[in-house]
Amino acid sequence: MIKIAYRISEAGFPKEKPSYVNNENCLRNAIAAFPLDKHEWHVLADSVGVETKAMIEKYVPQKNIEYVTIKNGPGYPFLHLLNKLINQSDNTDIIYFIENDYIHCLGSDVVMQEGFNLGAHYVTLYDHPDKYINATDGGNPYIEDGGEITKVFLTKSCHWKLTNSTTGTFASTVQALKDDYQTIIKYANNPYWNDFQMCLELGNRGRTIISCIPGYATHGETKWLTPLIDWQKVMDDTLN
Repeated sequence: MIKIAYRISEAGFPKEKPSYVNNENCLRNAIAAFPLDKHEWHVLADSVGVETKAMIEKYVPQKNIEYVTIKNGPGYPFLHLLNKLINQSDNTDIIYFIENDYIHCLGSDVVMQEGFNLGAHYVTLYDHPDKYINATDGGNPYIEDGGEITKVFLTKSCHWKLTNSTTGTFASTVQALKDDYQTIIKYANNPYWNDFQMCLELGNRGRTIISCIPGYATHGETKWLTPLIDWQKVMDDTLN
């Protein structure tokens, strides 16, 4: 079982997204990939209106939803869930923090568990395109020659690579989150959550971050979709 820490809000920074990426579709997609009857869901709804509240309650039981008014940037809702869940979970539990504009392939829960079976501290299903774009061309600051220096692993479902960073949508064990708590809050406890620098510092402390290749999830921003996957089809398959 994976504990799902899902953050949904009507606030946020404007981004260009495909038409199929919206709060309702992404929530339904996440539930299809991490079914409510198999995983423990915690939805944090920050500053949502009546319509969004009604939408969430169509799919998630009210006992699994917490309504708050934070509005102070992406790091604060994350910290709210982090503090709540690490204090009521076993150290071996996996917590998956999900933002409300991600898409997942079916079977993502199985693949995620495979990543942790490799012994990784942090697992992401998002194969971020910035890892294949040179820093000089606007990609990841540590990318040269179109790729990052890494190590590749194989599990039953896919390959995995060590990566230098991920976004605010990632999974970890409670033990790792407790061990790294001071580093995490150093970067998340700000109006702008610098998750990239957070990951770099975690890596410098010997923590392993792995991402599956090809990706089983994507951020919903048009220019940063996980490559090689038809995400419109993935969304359609999980909603129908």
